[in-house]
Amino acid sequence: MPDIFINYRTGDVEHAAAAIERDLSHRFGSDRVFYAGKTILGGENFRTALLRNARTCAVLLALIGPDWLTVNDEGLVSLFDPEDWVRQEIIEAFSAGARVIPVLVGKRTERLKPVVLPKELRPLGDCQSVPYDHRNAERDLGHLSELISAVVPSLVDRTATARPGEPAPATGGPSINNVNHSGIQNSPAGRDIFQGRDRISVRDSGVGYMAGGSIGTVVNGSNAPVHTGSGNQYGTAGPVRRVLDTGDDEA
Repeated sequence: MPDIFINYRTGDVEHAAAAIERDLSHRFGSDRVFYAGKTILGGENFRTALLRNARTCAVLLALIGPDWLTVNDEGLVSLFDPEDWVRQEIIEAFSAGARVIPVLVGKRTERLKPVVLPKELRPLGDCQSVPYDHRNAERDLGHLSELISAVVPSLVDRTATARPGEPAPATGGPSINNVNHSGIQNSPAGRDIFQGRDRISVRDSGVGYMAGGSIGTVVNGSNAPVHTGSGNQYGTAGPVRRVLDTGDDEA
């Protein structure tokens, strides 16, 4: 289930909603962000999908623009209509204990006052809001992503850069370091290649061992490329042996 639910009113801030969805999907992964036009598949019951995802999300972003408090065909503010989807989604999120964050779109959008909201939505007026303005999109999106990461620690911003002294954010599985017997990562043709995560000791015969109990790969000969992990690895079409930390060959 998506962790982030983007709640917005049609006819109010669609462009901002689309921009925020693109940015958060890029940072955290598309499957972690619920955006009705993208997430709900053709033929799926949209009523069920909307309420289910609003109920199970960790964070609901309530995007509020100048036309958020619109008046419907009956002359009532839409939020007071029990069938209003913006209203229903926010109520579901509150009821489930999700963090609801009002996002004020545009510099002229003011913070909500509880008195203008239906009773069920008055807690929204007490929630700390954050700004979003397209003229400061980079700054505002960065702040929003940091806030979401703090609320949902399992979400990792894949675009973040590590601060000095801190490890870079994980973006995939463990990488594999590849060295030849000269210690050069990309071996020229005719050189033996040893692959592993730990320190490697190599014998001239082309058979070595992996320190620390890890298993390595030895490739002898030259010609064909060999790829068994992340990063560039250049090997051969010659015999391949797996090497244990004992130094014994294993076919």
